[in-house]
Amino acid sequence: MFSRGENGLGGVSIEGVNREAIPAPGNGHDDEIENADANSIFMSRFKTEEGVAAAGGAFDDILMWINSYELKAKMVEAGVLP
Repeated sequence: MFSRGENGLGGVSIEGVNREAIPAPGNGHDDEIENADANSIFMSRFKTEEGVAAAGGAFDDILMWINSYELKAKMVEAGVLP
């Protein structure tokens, strides 16, 4: 499971049926930029606030690995699968 975190940078919001792009992460968000590109490499680490000096910059994305059975159960629970 993956979340763009509180700042939502690089994500897509859903308002009814309209999807609105949220701005991409900018300078100082190196690890969030890595999570916003179109590859299968993701960064996971502790949250760091804006303006805090940390390798990879400010970061609030959340990455949690689950197996395929857990994913299917979550999708059934959400009504996406029968």
